[in-house]
Amino acid sequence: MDRRVIALNLAIIVILSALYFYEANIPPTKVEIGELSKHVGEYVEIEGIVLTVSDDGKSAKISDEKFQNSATIYSDFQLRLSPGSTVVVKGIVEKYSNSYEIAPRGRSDIQVKSDSLFMSMPVLLQNPQRYVGLHVKVYGHVVYWKLIYLNVTDGENFGHFYVYGNYEGEKKTYFYGTVKNGSLRLENPLNTEEYRDATIGEIKDLNHAKIRVYGWIIGYYGHIIISQGKWSINVYYYGNEIPKGDTYIKGRFTYDESSGEYVILAK
Repeated sequence: MDRRVIALNLAIIVILSALYFYEANIPPTKVEIGELSKHVGEYVEIEGIVLTVSDDGKSAKISDEKFQNSATIYSDFQLRLSPGSTVVVKGIVEKYSNSYEIAPRGRSDIQVKSDSLFMSMPVLLQNPQRYVGLHVKVYGHVVYWKLIYLNVTDGENFGHFYVYGNYEGEKKTYFYGTVKNGSLRLENPLNTEEYRDATIGEIKDLNHAKIRVYGWIIGYYGHIIISQGKWSINVYYYGNEIPKGDTYIKGRFTYDESSGEYVILAK
């Protein structure tokens, strides 16, 4: 091959490499979501609240903090985002129909600043439809809690132990109760001799039997009400500890059709 051709090819490779390096390191222009129409084709950085995520996880709709403007993050990889999280996204602006999309080049172009939308209870409940489906973080005082069931293990098997009232006993202990429909309903027996020893794995085959099971609690599920001033909200909570007093509750805000109320599903 002619030396001049080889030199030309090398020069082209050097120039393309330099352009790629320059493009890969050029900083994005920081803009607001409402300004994207002015930056089509440009590399920008925006910040927004995730409203929805597609079923395949590769696109998400985001909004500014006042919920006045929105855009879509569109990628060829899983975004790993959840509604209610606040994200900073870098990418190329594209127009699709009457909306605007931003296409990140890779995962490093997406930064999650928070996984939940922190807000006051009055703001949440004065306009609840806006926040349905979002993960929120709310501060309040626990005014009521009722335990529904305990998740218990013996190291080999797991079981839901339903509670009448509340349980504040030891985490690792013997649990007494009667088996109903394959689940153990906890009791506070006066005569423990009525209860036979069993394992969690045997519960499903001991319907109506009074048994004693040894295990340790790995999770609590219950109904909680938290308040802030004159405002209050129902919370259905699952966690390692039961919230008490002044606390932060983080979970998905939704509408419960069975009760006709807005609730938080917290974990």
